[in-house]
Amino acid sequence: MRTPAVELNVPRPGPYLYLFLRELSVAWPGGLTRKNGGDRTGSGIRTHTSFRTTDFESAASTVPPSRHAADSMVRAGMTRRIERKIFRINDEIERLLGEEKLVFEELQYHRHIADDARRDAAVGNADDRAFARETERDVPRFERALSDLRRRRSDLEEERTRLLNRLGEL
Repeated sequence: MRTPAVELNVPRPGPYLYLFLRELSVAWPGGLTRKNGGDRTGSGIRTHTSFRTTDFESAASTVPPSRHAADSMVRAGMTRRIERKIFRINDEIERLLGEEKLVFEELQYHRHIADDARRDAAVGNADDRAFARETERDVPRFERALSDLRRRRSDLEEERTRLLNRLGEL
């Protein structure tokens, strides 16, 4: 029996890992492993050093990014997060609009049934009056559901406006 493949959720390396590895390569000019260079100091626990010297330009290129560059990377990350939130909010607003339309149509249907039931109860018997009372309870229930949907949509639209303003400030 084959075992199912396991999907690992490993984060992708960010810009700081790249900077760390770049600084590490300057600290050990020969790299992390010595290939074809042999062991210049013999065996033991001493650190292997290279005879090559680094020039000024290569050492200067490993200087960490300036505060401005780091701030711009943070801003870019915040911008992407805000954009993803806005997209999710837009999807939720679209879903709520569709649900709001369905609830509104069903509310209209129940109002029509309740109106017919009231007319039948005025000229009918006790069963018609009982049915009219039951159908009258459905109308406020759907009105509450519709107002809740509209309130949730309004809250999401306010949140979207707030995020758009924040995005404009970045």
